[in-house]
Amino acid sequence: TVNSRVVVKDRDDSIYKSKAKAAAKAYVEQIAGSGTNKSEKLELCFNDLYDNFKRTGVHFGTLDAYYQDAYYGFRTKSGDCLVMISMMRMICDELDIKYVPIIRTDSSNTTNHYWLIADVGDGYYHYDVYRHQGNIKIYKFSDAQLDEWNAKYHNLDLFNKDAYPARGTN
Repeated sequence: TVNSRVVVKDRDDSIYKSKAKAAAKAYVEQIAGSGTNKSEKLELCFNDLYDNFKRTGVHFGTLDAYYQDAYYGFRTKSGDCLVMISMMRMICDELDIKYVPIIRTDSSNTTNHYWLIADVGDGYYHYDVYRHQGNIKIYKFSDAQLDEWNAKYHNLDLFNKDAYPARGTN
């Protein structure tokens, strides 16, 4: 048997790539300036998105076709978690930070949620810009920190730990 995965991209997503890259570059320059290291720049951008992003149910793409969502997010500072992760991916690209998108595993298969792990030089940690219950910033969380938060707030950020690179332990 042959296992295959077909990804259908929005045929127009590629036209947004250069726009999204330019928007990410301008955003990082505006929010983080040029005088800090990439870890500090990521934190400044994360905090700005966390504090100023309007959470709506709007997105246009998919986890694989994300340029339109990123561009939309940089222009409007609004959208859902897919828009936020698209913006964070473009910010990480701009800062030359390795990252991997995370997909929530939901046993009921009724909801989706996305965030990322990123490595600014000291291992992969969780970064979830979405404002969840408790208004806790999931910024540079280890798995243990995320597990503790999940236990308190109904397992909102569960994921298949074996499917992703090893994460740091703080």
